[in-house]
Amino acid sequence: MSLFMVTLLCVTCTGCGMIRTYQRIGEAVLGAARPQPRHDDTLQEVFICDEGDNEVLIVNYTAVNNTDQEESSYSFDLDLSCSLNGTALETCYLGSNNPYAINNDVNVAPGSSATMQESYLLPAGTTSGTIHIQADSYTKNYKKTVTVMSEDRELSTLEKKVTQSAYTLGIQGAVLTDDGEGKNLLIVDFVFTNNSTEAASFGSALETNLFQDGIQLSSGYLPYNHPLNDDSTGSNNYTDIMPGNSLTVREVYELNNATSPVTVTSVDSISYNNAQIMSKTIALDSATAAADAIIATSPDTSSNFSFTVDAAIIGLSEYYNKPAVFMVGSFTNNSDKAMSFSSVVDVVANQGPYSLESSYISGTSTLNYNDIQPGATIPVIIGFELLDLTNGVTITATDSTHYAKQVLYNNTFTIDQLIETTKTYIDRYNILNGEITDGYQF
Repeated sequence: MSLFMVTLLCVTCTGCGMIRTYQRIGEAVLGAARPQPRHDDTLQEVFICDEGDNEVLIVNYTAVNNTDQEESSYSFDLDLSCSLNGTALETCYLGSNNPYAINNDVNVAPGSSATMQESYLLPAGTTSGTIHIQADSYTKNYKKTVTVMSEDRELSTLEKKVTQSAYTLGIQGAVLTDDGEGKNLLIVDFVFTNNSTEAASFGSALETNLFQDGIQLSSGYLPYNHPLNDDSTGSNNYTDIMPGNSLTVREVYELNNATSPVTVTSVDSISYNNAQIMSKTIALDSATAAADAIIATSPDTSSNFSFTVDAAIIGLSEYYNKPAVFMVGSFTNNSDKAMSFSSVVDVVANQGPYSLESSYISGTSTLNYNDIQPGATIPVIIGFELLDLTNGVTITATDSTHYAKQVLYNNTFTIDQLIETTKTYIDRYNILNGEITDGYQF
């Protein structure tokens, strides 16, 4: 029966059933005339993510193989094109460690489908414009191409996907101090938390840097006897912790100055795009600190001992019958351990540029060398042989255990001052009566 006769029958017959039959026959005829594409593509998702230092546009789509043989992913890639405001975008590749990357290296069986992905470089700084996505497939007979997908998206409406780090980092505290040699130090106690699925350490998982006035700070060090030197936290940089655990890590940095604020940045060095997990400011001066800044404290790092000279007098050395200066002072142990004066305090005496030799004094060993308990104070007597009775004497006492060799006492006595003090002691205690040297009579 000819097409003309089928059409005539449909015209002369009545009823809805016959009309639907006609429609199906017409659609079949028109469908038979439509070129069949080798592929059909349907858009799934369009979004933005980072790849290295670049922003990229990601297009995920469903690809259907209409042929009677396997089709490679490469053949589908050739179908797709993408433009921004009419200008073609350059294709690029996502690294294998990018969590949004899809493995395109697959073959699609006849009549089957697969999710495919294409990525395109976005011009730096571009935040708006129209994205046009189009897929053109060859027909099965390769005589022409037909458009199988055509979609527009506004760039400003697309989601920017970022990877959340598997680690968190907090700042427990920051301390401004020095190294005892004139360098200002910043001590930062970080709290590193491992939320990943594997053991990790602060040093291996994160890249943490500090900047002051835009200049990166170098690592510093605390002297072994610095009161803030803590082996329990200072050696934790590369200590692995299991998932779900936290660890305090103490880091020391050498400051460029003691006033400018410090910026702390930390990124997840294991993540594909170095996801930032911290950006904080540490203020060294609370008066100029921003509202959300961490304020560095200045702890008391002074000596645990004190020494004062109550009086300095002139006398004769016990063995050589030479003029000597004798100091009567007091020593206090403010530490938490028993200590002796001689083990923690260095006392030197100078006349001009010359150091004086110590002068032995009978009966002082117990006071000077025996340990005293924390909080106790004892008298101390020490002496030095004088070179002459003209130049003044400078007495300096330092804490030999202190990281900065803190000076506990420093004073200069003229010979006249020493003689006047000596006369007072003679009158008060009726001692030391005799001639010291020509010109001075007591």
